[in-house]
Amino acid sequence: MKSRFFFPAVIFTSVVLFICCNKDNTEKHSTEQLKQELTILNGSISESIGITFDNTKGFWSAVGKVCAVAGADMTGAYAGAQVGGEIGAYVGAVAGNPPAGAAIGATAGAVICGVGASYSAGQALKNSKNLDNPYPNGYNSSLSSPYANNNNIGFLHNKYLDLIFTMNNEVTPTDVYQHLFEDLCEYSLFDGLFQKIGPETQIHQDVSKISTTYISLDYNIDYLISEYGKILDFPESITNIWLYFFNAFSSVETIEDAYMVVDTYIEWLDNNGKEYVSPEEYIAFQYAFNTALHSINYWSFLN
Repeated sequence: MKSRFFFPAVIFTSVVLFICCNKDNTEKHSTEQLKQELTILNGSISESIGITFDNTKGFWSAVGKVCAVAGADMTGAYAGAQVGGEIGAYVGAVAGNPPAGAAIGATAGAVICGVGASYSAGQALKNSKNLDNPYPNGYNSSLSSPYANNNNIGFLHNKYLDLIFTMNNEVTPTDVYQHLFEDLCEYSLFDGLFQKIGPETQIHQDVSKISTTYISLDYNIDYLISEYGKILDFPESITNIWLYFFNAFSSVETIEDAYMVVDTYIEWLDNNGKEYVSPEEYIAFQYAFNTALHSINYWSFLN
């Protein structure tokens, strides 16, 4: 069964290089400057798709459930990448290679917490939204977004999530996570990560709880951002980026427009966003947005 699971080395290599070559050169910009930039960004999105964004947090449009679950998935992936990266760097330091540890930790954390968030959101939809079977039958790995294959975190998210939903109780979610970490252990010395960010750990339990409550509160965005902000101690810049992103993302009316919002924020992050985030936050956002692209695809049957 081990052969069914894999960890693309390209992710490991690219993240190690990024961490090694990018110290925290974040420039200090004012909150107002960031807000002005994001206001312009959202204005361009609004004009492009012909929609005036609704500021009512938790309001979801015609593709509501799809974007709502993707919202849980991407914020879970962000949290996992942040916590996993920090833990991995510590474990890597013991082995004399902190960047490698951070790379593996961020990747594992993003996948496992993104999957955990998605699984919990799916269960909550089933229990509270009167859906008999909120799970798709497989997933389509082909996406039109030019950023879909940037790092493959979203592909891994869908792959492992699908295994949980379609194995007919042959394996448990913990079994799936264990295989993920077994693959990571091939890089040696990082098996301790399973005990630190696996399904029995506080971060995974927090992600699951937040996702479940978020669904039960009719996809309340303020709650989602606030709770992750408490766990991760968000600086004001990160809170604002998430708030402005969700202001646009929650208002779209088509799947194509949902992709467009994510793509636009990926472009902004690459071009201007690095001035407002640390290298670790940048990686977490990249993993989160890639998860979002694939999550939209995975859950699009809810539309």
